[in-house]
Amino acid sequence: MMEDYQQKFECVLSYIDEHLSQPLKLETLIAIAGLPENHGQGHFLRLFNAMYSIEYFDYINLLRDLQSVFELAYRPNMSMADIASNASFQCAKAFSEDFNARNGITPEAFRLNPEWGAWFEKQKPLDKMREPSLAWSGPEYEVSLANLAAIELAVFEHRGRVSELYNSQQIFSSWRRVLHTPPSLSRTFELVYHDNGHVPACEYRLDIGAEISRPLTVQDAGIVSKQLPKGRYALLAHKGDVNSLQVAIKYLYSQWLLKSGEPLADFPLVLERVTPFCEATQHKAITYIYLGLNT
Repeated sequence: MMEDYQQKFECVLSYIDEHLSQPLKLETLIAIAGLPENHGQGHFLRLFNAMYSIEYFDYINLLRDLQSVFELAYRPNMSMADIASNASFQCAKAFSEDFNARNGITPEAFRLNPEWGAWFEKQKPLDKMREPSLAWSGPEYEVSLANLAAIELAVFEHRGRVSELYNSQQIFSSWRRVLHTPPSLSRTFELVYHDNGHVPACEYRLDIGAEISRPLTVQDAGIVSKQLPKGRYALLAHKGDVNSLQVAIKYLYSQWLLKSGEPLADFPLVLERVTPFCEATQHKAITYIYLGLNT
């Protein structure tokens, strides 16, 4: 039931409220939400956005900014160092630079001449963030439950900017050609640890993999062995381009998962490229989206 996830994420919001002056570690928030320890990051980020229509780090920054402008305007004797500390900054200089970069005005300038119009607008979405909604205006998708046997994978681990993903895909494609493991003979998978924009560009992670039935050898340099574990999965079959694929993933989390209340397995989101984009026009590409579930 949605109430299960809602209650856990309300605990996350309460923890954030009570610890704004301290570093807020994502691992701690994931644990409070009751999500898997090793691969919960992507699930947490997608669920937070699905429930509150904002990224968790934007939410934290907004709360800290609103607290800071209140202190700047109504506590004239409060030092800039103390205001910075309450916003989890080690020094006033770093706080001032960050505040200015995000809001287009330094805290010193705001203290001298508070302009409240923009801040009233910024504050309005908080009411909606506190009231998770299942309203959905996008397309409807059919989601089924599938029991999968374990699948052995040979993967290339992409680590870095999304703009560099093409190079990783070419490396993996070259390996497939040399080892005679084309998509026509071996299923193609991607393990999606988190979505583009959810983490700093340099921390983006994606595994590009193919089903394999033999042990890896020295010929497979740069390729590592992983396994798609046996178990229950929510399955959504998608047909379309990359943009509509992201809509389908959002539907899976914001509509199906929240309504079903199914517990998540400790494994990242899985995409099976049934027809790779290079072999079909994008609007006809078929992708199976798998979301691992606990038994």
